Amino acid sequence: MTNTPSFRRRFGRQLETIAASKSFSRMADHWTEQLRCPTCHRTGTAALSQEDDDDIPTADSIPDGFEVITTSYGIDFICSSCRIRVEP
Repeated sequence: MTNTPSFRRRFGRQLETIAASKSFSRMADHWTEQLRCPTCHRTGTAALSQEDDDDIPTADSIPDGFEVITTSYGIDFICSSCRIRVEP
């Protein structure tokens, strides 16, 4: 019944569109990290995301007073004033 010409004529285009949209959708994880400088005690919240096929996360938003640096292991946050790595 699902392989009849009338079924393909009636629903074939819709099924192809659904299949195509599913293959192009990408999933991403989103989360936040609480940042704290151990020296000056500045705090903030950074928003991060990571696509399924990415090796390292992406910083979507960074609070004022912090910077992102890329290392061989991923990304790290540093305090802009103290220039040291912050604690998550």
